Amino acid sequence: MMVQKNLPDSSRFEAGSKERIAADQISAYEIQLRNMLYAEKALLRFVPTMMESTTSQPLNDMLRAYHKQIKGHVISLESVFKTVRIHPESLKDAQTDSLLSESEQGMKNTRHGVRDTQIVESLIKINKHKEDAYMAVSEIAKAMGLNDSVRLLQEMSTNEKNKAEEVKALQIES
Repeated sequence: MMVQKNLPDSSRFEAGSKERIAADQISAYEIQLRNMLYAEKALLRFVPTMMESTTSQPLNDMLRAYHKQIKGHVISLESVFKTVRIHPESLKDAQTDSLLSESEQGMKNTRHGVRDTQIVESLIKINKHKEDAYMAVSEIAKAMGLNDSVRLLQEMSTNEKNKAEEVKALQIES
């Protein structure tokens, strides 16, 4: 029999009822959390590259604030992991990698003046991905009765939505 490492253990979770939480719910929750941690850490590394590539001071200022927000999201995610006694370990997320790769290629292949528009478009896509992912994992947490986690995850989803609106406003101004 083959044993997999780091499989979720339903006994770590406490729901509001006496019923045990289904293993597939736990697995989906843990995978989503790990994907989001991966996405946030990848963005922590990537946003400074965006900042170096932009010519717009308002966009650069927004990216600096976004970088700070991402750091806060990493801390919040790590606390969500702790509430369910899961080691905060990231799991490669193909969609995040695809979005960042697309953004990187766009920055390399556009003229300096057009690059800001490309960065804004990339940020809109990235924020939408993160907003949707945070909302999906918060729904899983809600079904599991993890109310503290739900609050944090919904807050992060709202942060992403607000950041997307801020980025769209920059797009309109330019």
